[in-house]
Parts: sequence; C-alpha cells; structure tokens
Amino acid sequence: MATASLLALHQERVRQTGWLPGTKDGMALRTSQRISWDTCKVAVDTVGRVDVAKLSLIGLLCILRAAVDTAIGPNRELDEEIAKELPSTLRRFGERWAANGALGSLLVPALVKAGFKVTCITRPESKPAVYEGAVAKTANYTDENSLVAAFDGQDALIEAFNPAAAAHQSLIVQAALEAGVKHIITPDFSSDTFHPRAGEVLVFEPKIVAQRELERIVAASGDSLSWTAIVIGPWYDWGIEQGMLWINKSSRTITRFGSGNQKLSMSRVGLAAEATIAVLKDPQSFANRPAYFASHTLSTNQLIKYTQEAAPGDWTIDDASVEELRATGRKLWDEDTANGVTNRLSSRAYPMLATAALFDENNSYGADFGSKLEDGWDEGDAALKENLKRLLA
Repeated sequence: MATASLLALHQERVRQTGWLPGTKDGMALRTSQRISWDTCKVAVDTVGRVDVAKLSLIGLLCILRAAVDTAIGPNRELDEEIAKELPSTLRRFGERWAANGALGSLLVPALVKAGFKVTCITRPESKPAVYEGAVAKTANYTDENSLVAAFDGQDALIEAFNPAAAAHQSLIVQAALEAGVKHIITPDFSSDTFHPRAGEVLVFEPKIVAQRELERIVAASGDSLSWTAIVIGPWYDWGIEQGMLWINKSSRTITRFGSGNQKLSMSRVGLAAEATIAVLKDPQSFANRPAYFASHTLSTNQLIKYTQEAAPGDWTIDDASVEELRATGRKLWDEDTANGVTNRLSSRAYPMLATAALFDENNSYGADFGSKLEDGWDEGDAALKENLKRLLA
C-alpha cells in the first residue's frame, strides 16, 4: 500500500501569500497529482479541509485545492523471484524508480505544518487511509464526468503516475480544463524526460507521450491552462535510508557504474515539496516549461570520497559496466516486447535501462542538469557531507 497525501493552503494563508493574483476570496491554486496504476484524486474544498488517502500499487491521482504542494512518486516492489535475479544494488535502484507513495508519506507532516489543507479522493475500489483532519472522497479516473466533478473548484493539478497510467493523460487534462483548472504540475519529480535523447532510454516513452498530449491540449486552450514539470533527479537521502541507492550502508558497499567520473544531479526527497511550493507561489514564472531543482550535482567518485569521510572504515567498491547493463537491458526489453509484456515497471529490463541512462559516461540523457538549475537551489558540498554523516550513522 502507498500513501497519497496532499495539502492546500487555508484561505487566510492564501491571502497572506498571494499565490494566485486575481483569485477571489483568497482561493489559491488547486493542485492535482496522479500516480501509478491506481488513481487518487485530492481536492481541497473551500473550507480548507485536508484529505489524505492511502493507495494500493495502482496509480494515484491527487487533486489539490487552495495552493497545494506535494509530490508523490510511483511506487511498487519488484516481484520476489525477479528481485532475486537482479544484482542487489541494481535491484534497489529499480525499486527506487518504482517508488510510489514514499515521497507523499514523507511530505504530509511538512505540508500540514505549512498550513496546507487537503481533500483526498481515491477510486471507489481503493481502500482509503485517512490521516487526522482528512476527508476521503472517491472518483473514477476513467470517467470524465467523475473527474470534472472532482476537479471542480480547483485551480491547480499535480500529477504523479507511473507509465501504466499515461494512457489516461488526455482524459485527465481534458477534465481539468473543463473544470477550470489553471495550472498542472506534471508527473516528473525525478529524471529529465525533456532531454532531446530521452526517448532512446525506452522507459521514458509513456511519460513523453503523456507530455505531448498535455501540451497539445494546453496549446488549444489559449491562456486557460498552463503546466510545469519539476525535475529533481534521484532522491539520495530516501534511497540510502531504504537501501535503494547505489550506496548500501548495511553492507558498506558502493556500486560504481562505469568510470565513476560522470556527474549526475540528485536531491533530498524533501526538495520535491519545496520546489512544488515555489512553483505554486509563482506559477507564471514557471509556466509551460520544465523547472530544474537539485540539491547536489557530483560524480560517483566524489560521492565515494564523501561517503568514506562521513563513515570512516572499510567500504567495498563494486564496479559495473554501463554498456553491459544497457545491452542486457535492451535485450530483455526486446524479449518482453516480443512476448507482449505490458507491465514494464515490473520487468528486469526497466531498472537496467534506467540505471544505464543515469550513469552514461557522456551525459547523453541529461542526468547531469546542474547547469539548468533554478537560481539558489544547489545546497553545496558542506550540506551533502553533513547529510551523509547523518544518513550513514
């Protein structure tokens, strides 16, 4: 089960922050987020009540009212037998890529503290788990009328769904437009699927298709609807704590893919909420483009050095070939295609191809987006070193 949670600002709070100029009675951006195979809609009513839902492994559509911020990423566990066949570090990486609800469950306390008040709507067959002060509602994400009713009165929509749900993007965006939604935050919060070569990775294709649908509908809407994609890279702190990063503190091993010299941009999991808040406070500045946020941009070799300094003692460095990983992943992907496999996220190929793209020696797929960051978001090496000391203690 995964936790879906969204919060929106109370009207008084909205008037103070002035999130959405021109809104009446302090109504702020309504936000919706959709995630993985299940669907959960989260909306904040005019009273500012909070709704949070716990979803199953199938999707999630969250709709937020009154200036919401939150990010929920896809989540699921690899099948036990498949997991046994994957190298431990790669398996953990794959699970992180499929991580659903982990981000949302971490964000709820922060959002509540920030004054967000939300209503969470799950699909009728889902079992809701309501947090204190939350109100649960249901809606069918394959029914446009149901979605329109759920989106009614909302100003912003945050999406977060896994590739299996991408086919519903057109319906969701159309419903949002009909309901009067003004801004959509797309289902990103991880890798840069806007890179010119992102389609070559294969695992990004459903997201790319969903983005095309969104942009098509937005273009036809005139100025009625806009969107923002929040790109933050891997969540390094959550990954280390869950044993799903290439640093395994339990076995004190670090997997180095390739030379280890290639850089990548990564973030604290909490940065997703902070970035979302920034976007919702000033949607016009982020309209119709990807916005890049990252806590740090560094190489694996730099990370190895900082890790050894943060947790002195013996560490084992396991070297792995990026090219072999990519070739094996592509072979398995083609076999799955021939066999009619549709649940790609559960496949052995998915984490292999994603990992190979992340550690590509030439940054061919944009894992290092440090030069694209919004001003003032890099947290510096000192902060990373302190976080590693805490995480590896």
